[in-house]
Amino acid sequence: MACLSVFPRLRVDGRGSRALRGGVAGGRLHLARVAVLFELGTYIFRPFPGALATMRGVIVLVLMATAAALVTLRSSGKDLWDFALAAGPVANQGAAWGFGLLLALAVWFLVPMDSWRRALLTGMATYGMVFTVAMAALERIGWGARELLSYANMGAYLLLLAYWNVAAWRRETGEDGTVGRLRQEIPLRLAARMQRP
Repeated sequence: MACLSVFPRLRVDGRGSRALRGGVAGGRLHLARVAVLFELGTYIFRPFPGALATMRGVIVLVLMATAAALVTLRSSGKDLWDFALAAGPVANQGAAWGFGLLLALAVWFLVPMDSWRRALLTGMATYGMVFTVAMAALERIGWGARELLSYANMGAYLLLLAYWNVAAWRRETGEDGTVGRLRQEIPLRLAARMQRP
């Protein structure tokens, strides 16, 4: 309601309230992506302090560039509705660049990762780039191709989910052929709890 008093046009124009709701929901999604980006990066690079500092610097630069693009977009004289429509692709592109650069840093520093985090990072970077390219193509081609690009986006997302599914259920084996420690210990702990009187 406070936004309605600041932007009186929102009360008159019905599309403004949809833009506001969509902008808030989209903002939450973008904040969640940034949180995943920092959490994943911190977990991967924590054992390597020099690489961790580099990762934080790169991610902060990506966030600053994205924020600068959003400020420039807002100051271009667009109303709230146009800004809400144009801010989503800019924020998606910033998140895609963040995950892509995080993956590049992990490859550059030869950071060892378990298969699940490698799958998360690879999947988010790849899908983010595909989604960003699809949105840019939609903007250039026009909204007439929206259905076709929507199907391509859904296909890419289903491939991402299938990849994550395979990675989550893949059996990790060490260099000596033993099964990964956590996947081996958790069922043993549960079985030991169930056998107690």
